[in-house]
Amino acid sequence: MHHEAVILSAIDDLNAQLVPNYTVTAEKYGISRYTLSRRYRGVQTSRKEATSIHRKILTDSQENRLLFHINRLADRGFPCTPQILHNLVVEILKEPIGANWVARFCQRHKDVINYRKRSLNTILNLGISTTSMKKDSYWASSTPLKRIVSINALKSGRTIGASQDGSREFITLLASICADGTSLPPALIYQGESRDIQDTWLEDFDSKKDQVYFAASENGWSNDEYGLMWLKKIFEPHTKKKAGRGYRLLILDGHSSHVNMAFINYAAQHKILLAVFPPHSTHRLQPLDVGIFGPLSKSYSKHLNERMRTDAQYRPRNQERRRRKRGRAMGLLDSSNPSLAQFFSPAKVQSIREQMTAAEAAKKDEQARKEDAKLQHAILKEQKETDIMLQRMEREAARQAAKEQKEMDKAARAAQRQIDRELRDAKKAQEQKEKEERAAARQQSRLGGAQVARGSAAGGGGKIAGVECRRALSG
Repeated sequence: MHHEAVILSAIDDLNAQLVPNYTVTAEKYGISRYTLSRRYRGVQTSRKEATSIHRKILTDSQENRLLFHINRLADRGFPCTPQILHNLVVEILKEPIGANWVARFCQRHKDVINYRKRSLNTILNLGISTTSMKKDSYWASSTPLKRIVSINALKSGRTIGASQDGSREFITLLASICADGTSLPPALIYQGESRDIQDTWLEDFDSKKDQVYFAASENGWSNDEYGLMWLKKIFEPHTKKKAGRGYRLLILDGHSSHVNMAFINYAAQHKILLAVFPPHSTHRLQPLDVGIFGPLSKSYSKHLNERMRTDAQYRPRNQERRRRKRGRAMGLLDSSNPSLAQFFSPAKVQSIREQMTAAEAAKKDEQARKEDAKLQHAILKEQKETDIMLQRMEREAARQAAKEQKEMDKAARAAQRQIDRELRDAKKAQEQKEKEERAAARQQSRLGGAQVARGSAAGGGGKIAGVECRRALSG
């Protein structure tokens, strides 16, 4: 066998394996494990592929893998529509492809791709009847909700009805209904760059009455991430109990952009049969489009038109956008992987709401405590300032009293000194007077003695008179 043919046979063998075993397969076909691994993963191409690779976006081995997946989907009863085929190719290449590539690929491999007949036979071979699948047949679809324009734009004639402008913001509604008349909780995807839900978006949501799941994407649209998360978190848990051990049939639009291999594999692992409507038929065959989305759109538009014409307090869309931006993120995202597509259940929303309410109450209590502490601090400060002022006034009064007392004491001392001085002067004057009197007396005495002496000379009687005179003076 030619070497290239051996490698292709080995690659086909790997495609048939649940988990590719490069070592065993390489030994089986006698080729290099390294070469087989690179060829299977599309890292290495054959010489023929290398000469024509500029004309093809997939290598031969990648195309063979794609054909294998298409046929495996057909064996599962799920026809691979052009849109789903487009998704698979983009998933392989990790980059967009041309608009006509899918058609050219199908034309090149029309002898290999024959899935529709086999898909129908697969479903029939499972023994699925209308009666047995009535309670386990579901339809799923999505629709964007309209945004409201301002009343001024409506009056100016630039807008007819509640149409959407070029800068519209999408809110996507994901819905699913069952053939038995029941429905699954709807899911709303808001537009939010952070992918977190803002509290103002859910102001009218009542978790006790409404069963709705919420999510946010950068553009408000659904994609393969949100499609897979919807299948895991909403469809599977809400339909598993009813189906029991049986199969569930999920019918999707043929243009479902969120269906990829991860979506398909998860459905196969959980006994979910996937089917699609024929091209260009959903407007007539899809019960959600015919029975729900159509009437909902008309009623919604009518309601918006009436509101725009009658509500004088209507806020323009730019004002509404600014108001919405003031909302707070609810913190619903998984902090370990915030970029992961996530749907949030009513219970989760209610739990976060209760936490936010408790946090808000705690914040208000803390604010009140701070305000009370601030008030108490102001009161204490005012009391302290009053005490300081009173103390200052008391000190000033004490200083003034001390000053006055000092002045009084000073005046008293001065008066006492004046009295003492006057007393000393009076005493001195008295002493001076007495001194002068004594001096006068002595002088008089001396004069009297002289006279006595002169009288003694005159006679004895004079001597006695002199003695008497001295006695009188001395007495």
